[in-house]
This record gives sequence, structure tokens and C-alpha cells, in this order.
Amino acid sequence: MENRTSEEKTLLIVDDSQPYLTLVCDELVGMGHRIETASTGKEAVSKIVDQRPSFVFLDFMLPDFDGVEVLNRLPDGTAARMRIVLLTAAPQDGAQWKEANARLQELRASRSEFRNVQFLPKPIALPAVRDIFRALTAGAA
Repeated sequence: MENRTSEEKTLLIVDDSQPYLTLVCDELVGMGHRIETASTGKEAVSKIVDQRPSFVFLDFMLPDFDGVEVLNRLPDGTAARMRIVLLTAAPQDGAQWKEANARLQELRASRSEFRNVQFLPKPIALPAVRDIFRALTAGAA
């Protein structure tokens, strides 16, 4: 197991697009935190449960199941101290966005650990990813 300082946080980036994962990882390198990646919902659930990252950038559309289902499959309490940003490329005025947002609202209502999950549109400009991570880091206890 890797030794980590008390200041180091782990960031999990979940997306099925390898080029996007590479771009985001390259943008966040040098911020002093460990970066992990996953490309499927199943892999994301496993890494979240096993590694307990401090931050998760989670794509909504994954090859096996979607981001809300990733959250739903986590054991109760797993994400209590995590900051989670759910990302989707679906148009905000489209049916897919509305359906995903409704499912996220239901999950938030039933499990308090997901009340602070942010739901943002993709693509996100790379400097904005860095800014979001800085804001999450500043807000982490």
C-alpha cells in the first residue's frame, strides 16, 4: 500500500472515454493529490468501496450502467465523506437530463450522503475542472 501524507487526497475520475480521462488527469497533475481512474460503472463502484477517494468526478453515461446507478450500488455510508460531481453530456433541456436529474433527486431524498452531489453538464473546460477540484478541496473538512 502506498504511503500518503495527511494532506494528500485521492481523486477518482470515472469516464469511458480514454482521451477525456487523459486530458483531465493531465490537467490535475501537480496539484499534490493522487489520481485514480475507472472506465465502467462496475470498476467505479469497486474503486469507491476499496479506496474511499475524497473526490469523485463521475460520468453519467457509462457502458454498463449510469452514474446514478453507481451511487445507488454503493453500500450505505460509503460516500458520506466524499465530494461527488456527476457529469453528463446530455442537453440540459432534454429528456435524458431531466430523467437523470429526477433519479438523482430520488437518491438524494432516500440517502442523505448524496445530498451534496453536484450535477454538471459536459464538456467542462479543462481549467474549470481544475477550479472545481480546488473549490472541492477548499470545502473539504
